[in-house]
Amino acid sequence: MLKILISYFLGPFGMRVEEWYIANSLYVNSLIVLYGLLLVVSNLNYKKILDNALSLMNEGGKKYSKKELWTKAVQEGSFFPLISGNLHLYPRKTSVRAVLSLIEKDKRWRKVINTKKQKNSPKKK
Repeated sequence: MLKILISYFLGPFGMRVEEWYIANSLYVNSLIVLYGLLLVVSNLNYKKILDNALSLMNEGGKKYSKKELWTKAVQEGSFFPLISGNLHLYPRKTSVRAVLSLIEKDKRWRKVINTKKQKNSPKKK
């Protein structure tokens, strides 16, 4: 009964696609899982770079310019050639420009930067 309903909804072309998928499901599903793992590792790389940048910002003795900070954070924190944000479906090549473009959309990181700025701003009397 279910197979009849599926064949009715899919039509003749859909049935050929379904048969191809059933015959090659191991390969298709393996590709999907490998791509998911690539995204997970890319996201972990991105988070490690952000953590490294935060630790560099919290170092008491040395002040970095924005470019120096992110260059050093990417060089020291990166362990994989790709980065990916939380909800991104495609990874980007690890670079300072890519990290900065992802940071602009990252709410968590903007919240950290805003609290850091509030702590460092002079208090009014």
